[in-house]
Amino acid sequence: MELEELKNIWHLQDKQDPFTINMQAMNNYIQHKKEKALHLINISELLLIVVNFGAGLFTILVNKFRPPSEMFLYVLGVWMLGTALYALLFRIKRTSNANKFDRSIRGDLDYAVSTATHQVKLSRIMRWNVVPIALLTTLVMWDGQKSILFVGGSIFFFALAFYFSGWEHNIYLSKKAALEKLRNRLLQEDLSS
Repeated sequence: MELEELKNIWHLQDKQDPFTINMQAMNNYIQHKKEKALHLINISELLLIVVNFGAGLFTILVNKFRPPSEMFLYVLGVWMLGTALYALLFRIKRTSNANKFDRSIRGDLDYAVSTATHQVKLSRIMRWNVVPIALLTTLVMWDGQKSILFVGGSIFFFALAFYFSGWEHNIYLSKKAALEKLRNRLLQEDLSS
């Protein structure tokens, strides 16, 4: 449901007895938003952990057993392992905070906003993570004496990744803003009654 559907719920309340609220519809809407936010951040975190851990380990092992080994490949592998560790710690912190929200409509909405806030932070950090990975990858290619065309193509690829990660980040920002708007509206309605 979007904001228009929520408005319909509010308008239906206007037609009912002033003290009757369609709590079930409101609860279903908020539960849906909460579950959607949780699903999104769980997938994001798990992908970051698994992909960065696998890529970092693979990079280090391939570099170790392939002479001559390149220092920048080791640095890139360690960076990716560090990114996986950061994402794991970020996930542990987020999931440990899940118990501080009560299981009411307001608590579930606060939890959804908190989850969306974590998603925005994670997407911002991972967007800027493209920069050191691009720099290290460019240094690896430069050190490996790859052609200028290949290095330029890689830089273009990373520039596109940075651009589209900004687009993705803006989607998360708008979802968070919509949840905050809903929470503020419900708080105003609660205070006015």
